[in-house]
Amino acid sequence: MKFNFAGSTIKGVRVENQDNFTVFWAKNKSYIVAAIADGMGGYKGGKLASEVVINFIEKDFENLDLKEKNDNEIFNLMIREIRLVQLKLIDLTKKENAPLEMGTTINFNLIYKNKIYTLNIGDTRATHYYNKKLIDISEDHNLATLAKKDSNFRKYRKYTNFLTSALGPKKESRLDIFITKLQKKGILILASDGIHNFVKKQELKKILKLRNPVAKKVEKIIKKAKKSYSNDNMTCVLVEYGI
Repeated sequence: MKFNFAGSTIKGVRVENQDNFTVFWAKNKSYIVAAIADGMGGYKGGKLASEVVINFIEKDFENLDLKEKNDNEIFNLMIREIRLVQLKLIDLTKKENAPLEMGTTINFNLIYKNKIYTLNIGDTRATHYYNKKLIDISEDHNLATLAKKDSNFRKYRKYTNFLTSALGPKKESRLDIFITKLQKKGILILASDGIHNFVKKQELKKILKLRNPVAKKVEKIIKKAKKSYSNDNMTCVLVEYGI
């Protein structure tokens, strides 16, 4: 199976861009790593938190061998990585006076053999596009999701982007994991909320169907979010695959 991937991040109306991402071939091109971390806006240290998690993933998975690992073992490696990041963030608050309130989302994916392994904390979203359909893999950890499930939360509609889960020294973390089977061809889309809150599904489909190189599609998605008056930083990663 052939793969092509690209990613990009740009600063929006925020004072600084606290988003970080990575996408790369790991262990002699045996699998792909793709992740976005969105540092929590309005909190000191959001940029540091997102940098730490992405740097850890790049360092620890670049040469990590998944050969003969089953699904549970792969997820255990991913979960262990996030726990190590949590300990590192706590350590930074003690040794380098990093802010206790810092936090980040993390949407972390491994594409190995015929599967996508997804780990999610927060509202950075993973979506799978195939057969002209967009299927969300991850669920946003925010009040908007709670309001859909429980009418008691609808009175907090204006706070719908408020996170209910994040990664940080003092953050409450809900960690979700998902397995998605690859199709004959498709695209894995990772997007920060500065993208997915401002690019409608139909607009996203139109871009994904274009015969442009994958990097150009990333560029068009970000431009669309910006044109739609995104109020946040904008980060997108695409991984295209096909027989």
